[in-house]
Amino acid sequence: MDNIFNELDRLRTEAMLLLSKKNELERKIIKLLKKQHTVDRVETSERIYMLRKKTEINENEETITRLLNYLHRKGKNTKNIREWKNKMFSKPRRKTVLVVYKKSD
Repeated sequence: MDNIFNELDRLRTEAMLLLSKKNELERKIIKLLKKQHTVDRVETSERIYMLRKKTEINENEETITRLLNYLHRKGKNTKNIREWKNKMFSKPRRKTVLVVYKKSD
């Protein structure tokens, strides 16, 4: 049992190291592509690399927005709630992510 657990722990550690290397390489690629302002995508023989802006949506903000829309449809005054929401949830930052497409033959 101990041998199996030790093997599992070794594999987990190896997987975490591989993920950190992958993230580091992605950051380097993003940095290189950002420096080249005129290049928006790079094609190799196997893959296509592109940068995309991704806005992360806060689940709490989304829930409050749905509630505001519901109350507005019912004819309720939502000005105070809307002001509070704008104060609590500032404009979300757009995060640059690397999108990789694999070419199919």
